[in-house]
Amino acid sequence: MERIAKTSVRLMSTVFDFITCFAISLIIIIGAILSFVNALMSPTSADVIALFVSSLIAGSLVVIFVLVYLIAIPTIWKGQTLGKRFFRIKLVKKDGSDIDIKTLFVREITRICLLIVSVGCSALANFLSLTISKSHLAFHDVIASTRVVSISENAEEGVSYGNTH
Repeated sequence: MERIAKTSVRLMSTVFDFITCFAISLIIIIGAILSFVNALMSPTSADVIALFVSSLIAGSLVVIFVLVYLIAIPTIWKGQTLGKRFFRIKLVKKDGSDIDIKTLFVREITRICLLIVSVGCSALANFLSLTISKSHLAFHDVIASTRVVSISENAEEGVSYGNTH
């Protein structure tokens, strides 16, 4: 049977993923930042329009990147982002089977919506839930019927672990 990942490992994986997403998003929006600085220094109509267009494009690219990072990559890498891969954990369905794109979409959209609606307070609630509850599941795990598990050494050698039904 797979072991539920430790809360500290999940937290470090999440921080790793956040820093990765933040750094790449910053690179994506650098053009919009430069347009903003230019519009502040010489505010003309053309500068304001350039700021609007560059911000719209950069914002769209960031949203696309984050969705690819949180949904497409774990679908391809069988439940792992860069952070999960680095910390040797993965996301699986509640029954232990591999995660699919529909489940990942529900999980990540739920997590993002909860963060936005609660103005970030859901992150603290999730941490408390991971730490205190017997199941060690976050709210988005419960809603999407997922769990984060540690990857054993045997898993990489092709030895089956956990339920695959």
